[in-house]
Amino acid sequence: MKKQRFAIIVFLTSVSIIGIVITQIFWVKNAVELKDEQFTHRVALGLKSVVNHLVENGKFPNFREKSECGMICGMVDTALVSNFNPKLLDSSYRMSSST
Repeated sequence: MKKQRFAIIVFLTSVSIIGIVITQIFWVKNAVELKDEQFTHRVALGLKSVVNHLVENGKFPNFREKSECGMICGMVDTALVSNFNPKLLDSSYRMSSST
């Protein structure tokens, strides 16, 4: 009787530990995905901010006409941001910030 009770306790403990580990893996996976989405969102906002700054300072005057909502809404269209090379944005922003 004691051996059977001990085996049941070991089995239930093992199942509980496996359930806890699976739950923790699920939570960690969701946390990583959330952080990745937050990072992507912050990068997109940063790029939009840089493009807006460059457009406002006249570095890219042609884009003022192409983006009707860009200057009104305070943000440049996502399609417009995706057309820029990140290195070009970085160097252009550094040059416009230093002047």
